[in-house]
Amino acid sequence: LCWVEDHYVMMVLASVGTLFPIGFIALTTYVTCLFPKRMALGDTKFLCRFEFVFMRFKPEMRWISLFYILRNLAISLAPVVPDSFVQLLILYSIFSLSCTLNSWLRPWKLATHNIIEVVVNSLFAAFMIVAMCFAE
Repeated sequence: LCWVEDHYVMMVLASVGTLFPIGFIALTTYVTCLFPKRMALGDTKFLCRFEFVFMRFKPEMRWISLFYILRNLAISLAPVVPDSFVQLLILYSIFSLSCTLNSWLRPWKLATHNIIEVVVNSLFAAFMIVAMCFAE
């Protein structure tokens, strides 16, 4: 049941649990802003510590990792919307935007990865369109 003693405990735990993703997004944003300065100083420890954020993408596309983190957060939050059609519309918009951005910017170091990313996002977007036909 909602709003009984156990519900309040779960609300507190959920509030504390949201601090981890928010902290990770804040750290990633901070690290992305520091990247040019630290690389100009030749800080290899910084690069080794945060290579998971930058190494998959071209150096000039260092900010795109933040886009992917926010995109994945939006995908995970889409089921919160109560209407299934709106959920699918949100997911379609996310995948279409991701596909468009990837086609335009080609942020991955390898061309093959850019092609795979576009194909997968296009297939996800097409699947969302088909699913919208059956949404109630």
